[in-house]
Amino acid sequence: MTSCVLFRLTDLRLHDNVTLARAIADATTNNKTLLPMFVWDTRFLGLAPTQQHQSLPSRIGTTWHFGFPRLSAQRQRFLLESLVDLKSQLQKLKSDLVVIVPPHNVALSDYISAQIVPSLQNGSDGGVSVFMGADSPCYEERILERELSECTGFSLKLVKDNHTMLSMSAVEGRVPDIYTQFRSNIERSASAKSDISFPAVALPLPSPTKLPSSPVNVVMEHTLSLEDLESLLKSCPANKSQPSVSFPFKGGETAALARLKAYMSGPIAKYKETRNGLLGSDYSTKFSPYLAWGCLSARTIIHAMRPLTAKAQDGTYWAWFELLWRDYFYFVARDYGNMLFYPTGLTDTPVKAGYTHAPTNPKFVAWCEGRTGVPFVDANMRELKATGFMSNRGRQNVASFLVKDLGVDWRLGAEWFEAMLLDHDPCSNYGNWLYVAGWGNDPRQATEGDGRYFNVLKQARDYDPKAEYVLAWCPELHGHPNPHAPWTRTGVFGSDNLYARRPICMGKGWDRHLEVRAESGKKEGNGRHRVPKKF
Repeated sequence: MTSCVLFRLTDLRLHDNVTLARAIADATTNNKTLLPMFVWDTRFLGLAPTQQHQSLPSRIGTTWHFGFPRLSAQRQRFLLESLVDLKSQLQKLKSDLVVIVPPHNVALSDYISAQIVPSLQNGSDGGVSVFMGADSPCYEERILERELSECTGFSLKLVKDNHTMLSMSAVEGRVPDIYTQFRSNIERSASAKSDISFPAVALPLPSPTKLPSSPVNVVMEHTLSLEDLESLLKSCPANKSQPSVSFPFKGGETAALARLKAYMSGPIAKYKETRNGLLGSDYSTKFSPYLAWGCLSARTIIHAMRPLTAKAQDGTYWAWFELLWRDYFYFVARDYGNMLFYPTGLTDTPVKAGYTHAPTNPKFVAWCEGRTGVPFVDANMRELKATGFMSNRGRQNVASFLVKDLGVDWRLGAEWFEAMLLDHDPCSNYGNWLYVAGWGNDPRQATEGDGRYFNVLKQARDYDPKAEYVLAWCPELHGHPNPHAPWTRTGVFGSDNLYARRPICMGKGWDRHLEVRAESGKKEGNGRHRVPKKF
């Protein structure tokens, strides 16, 4: 008999892996062999690197509405690094991760039931149990669960409680429509605001130190060895290490735990003050990509912070605060289902006339490529395209700019983020886009109609006062006296300058923030845009 644990894109780790723990317990109790497995799902990943010579039917491996390829070069590298790390760790435990790349023209559920399960049955003397995480509340992510539940020849065990910080039993019933109320409810369950040792956050499961033996005499086709994966990694774009790259880290559980240890050793103490930063690797935790791919669990982060609450109280509280936002968006997706992806989101507010819905629209294309003529927006979008990462402050601004200033369908932005972000998670990504666009869980929607609006010029001056971030990603603006609003000084550069001469739109309220100000906060001289000393 064999227990097979099917690793998914959101649980690529050994520590605190409830699905793996259940499979190990089943194999140990019933004297079964154990086979860890990862199957490349073309619906989410497109063609595997070993299949690039093949033709792929349209809309396979692409986003739902607009067809952006889901696996950018940066996301592919992160996934391969995570698979190499997981496979290496399992081999040290005298087990292995069987990485299978099925033919793209065969349904994954059919391949598992017709090819994989019979191979396991031939190599054992009994039945096969397949353990698989089933945490996602989103329709697409649950397709494989529904398909496998209709297959025969094996016993399917769906396991929950592997994704969120809070246990499922701690958040029963519908969550409030406002995050603040949700947070207050959770905080009331604790003895004090500064104590993050909440009863709702369970201790993480330890990494296994020993695994049941692997099945013998099992022959499978279309598999990738560790050497194959490492060879594929060499063909991916290399990680960049220049100061402007905020996420220079590798994928995988080993890198995730190293990052956790490093951040807890010092930077966590200043997290409250630095979390709106734009440059450098330590202005924020950088845990989000590891959380999204399941290389790190939220419970493990909480466990690492518990001893630090006395000496790093503000930092640990605000890190918990942000993890709670992640949980909140998960439970909102659970409660609202597919409404998360509707044009009007969680509301019944109609979409305004004139919104752009075409991915070929010049304004949207300029936004994606970082050439809107608004340096703060362009810098963030260039960072995303080059590295797969963007700060939280940047995401709010570029989202507001796309929807509120350019009048583009928020779903275009959400799907572009889905295709590009290392830390894409459907609940958090779409929930945040709805929040900014005005069709989500934002209390301002009720009082201000359109929800929150980010004045990107004011935000640029507030959070990038010396234009260091803008100049890092828009180097063609070096030497300009007003790099946040270069169109105010026409003729500064010659005709060979590559940056846009004017923005593709002007947002409301921008005129109050066009002028560069001196250290004192007053306009320099006669109000013409002269260079302040801090530039």
